Amino acid sequence: MDTSASTNILPLPTFDALGISRERIILEPMQVVGIGALQQNTLGHVSLDLRVGPIRAPTLIHVMEGNTSYHIILGHPWLKAYKVVASTYHKCVKAIWRNK
Repeated sequence: MDTSASTNILPLPTFDALGISRERIILEPMQVVGIGALQQNTLGHVSLDLRVGPIRAPTLIHVMEGNTSYHIILGHPWLKAYKVVASTYHKCVKAIWRNK
């Protein structure tokens, strides 16, 4: 989770480990600015049925090349939409889900 990220990011090695065909990536690259103003283009995006605890939702995720220390970044818009609270102390996701 990255409460300052504006989009969802999935590194290509994680994408491949999920066993999803690369043909599902919609080739519409987007420029992402990271730590230290490092700029990198995504390969494109994919819509995945993401499941985080009790939340299950179709989620647009941008796929990037490169080795990273994370498996996925869920950006601020996703966290806000599902009322997720990021806990840096426990490094986990706490989701409060209410059906209305």
